Amino acid sequence: IAQPDLGLKFIKAFTITLPPIELQRAFRRRIDSVSDTRRKMMRSLSGLDTLFASLQHRAFAGEL
Repeated sequence: IAQPDLGLKFIKAFTITLPPIELQRAFRRRIDSVSDTRRKMMRSLSGLDTLFASLQHRAFAGEL
C-alpha cells in the first residue's frame, strides 16, 4: 500500500454499495448484446475489407 496510514483495519471498514441483482443482470444483458453486435460488425468489416482488396486488385490489373 502506498499510504502508510491506510491499514487493513481501515480498508475492512469500507462499505461497498452494490446495485440490486436484477439491475446487474440487466446491465450484463446489455453488455452481451453490445458485444454480440460488435462481433457481427467486425466480421462484416473483415468481409468488406476482403471485397475492397479484390476490387482494388481488379481495378489496378485493368479488369474493370
